[in-house]
Amino acid sequence: MEEVLEKENAYDCDNCKAKSNTARKSSLISHLGNSLIFTVNRFYYNLTLKTRVKKMNTLKFCREVMVPKFVMEEGEIKKSNLVYELYAIIVHSVILLMINIGKIYRGRTLLYNS
Repeated sequence: MEEVLEKENAYDCDNCKAKSNTARKSSLISHLGNSLIFTVNRFYYNLTLKTRVKKMNTLKFCREVMVPKFVMEEGEIKKSNLVYELYAIIVHSVILLMINIGKIYRGRTLLYNS
């Protein structure tokens, strides 16, 4: 995956002491494991309310996720696909209790597996 470093995220060049809008940053995953784990952050901080707020939109999950795999063989890049099958979904449900000393978050975790 490649990201262009620009605007407020522009690269500071040590030689010319200026911001460069042509810099690129990339990551390379050399090995894909047997399990693929996604973490979804369903909260954001609301500056007006000065508290965290849960996003209430519905999430849909596919039973399979296909991930492209690029392998170097004999000096050539070959592409194949790895398929991960959905095994489980873990849901953490939080209840907010307002008490005179402040906020207390209480929750429970549910596991749905296939």
